[in-house]
Amino acid sequence: MKKIAFAMILCSLPLTVFGESACPKGLTECDAPCGMCVDKDNDGICDYIQSNPQIKDIVNKVESRKQISENNKRKKNIPAQTSQNIKPPIAPKKTVKTTKKAAIKKTSGKKPYHLFPISAFLLLLYLIGIILYKKKIIEAKTHFKFWNFALLLTFLISGLLGILLVIMINYGIRIKLPFNIMLWHTEAGIAMFMISLFHIHWHWQYIKNIFKIQK
Repeated sequence: MKKIAFAMILCSLPLTVFGESACPKGLTECDAPCGMCVDKDNDGICDYIQSNPQIKDIVNKVESRKQISENNKRKKNIPAQTSQNIKPPIAPKKTVKTTKKAAIKKTSGKKPYHLFPISAFLLLLYLIGIILYKKKIIEAKTHFKFWNFALLLTFLISGLLGILLVIMINYGIRIKLPFNIMLWHTEAGIAMFMISLFHIHWHWQYIKNIFKIQK
């Protein structure tokens, strides 16, 4: 009995060896598993079919393609998820100091204030008055009274308008007048300066005596 059992084991060894390497039915392709199917790795494909070199190449190619497609899908999904959930870092704003050169406006030929016309007109008027009272056409008192009144008038106009400008600038109070306050303040100041020179001319001897050094 022992000899018979040993002989049966020896006979079954080739079957097990060859059975793992080739399909007993001699198939290279299998659509559905049969009763002799062996699937040790549980991948749904008979191990006999996979043992065939051609089938192995096909299976490896298919698996490699699946792996590549899965990797590509993962790569596409990862940036999409990160872009939705993770905000990119905000780069710090660089503060660049730019120095703007002040634009110099070129003044046109027209001057905003009339320095020379007013000065020339008042000087001419003053000389005419001197000639008239020296020829005794008018009295000297009349001449002096006229220029004293002109000095007082220009002082009041320039002074009052100057106070209005100060109030408007310092306290933000808007005062609407039917004329340009700055223009008339400046023009009256020019006239007052010229008449002040005339006044100094009248009283030059008096002013000279004030600063005269007594010996």
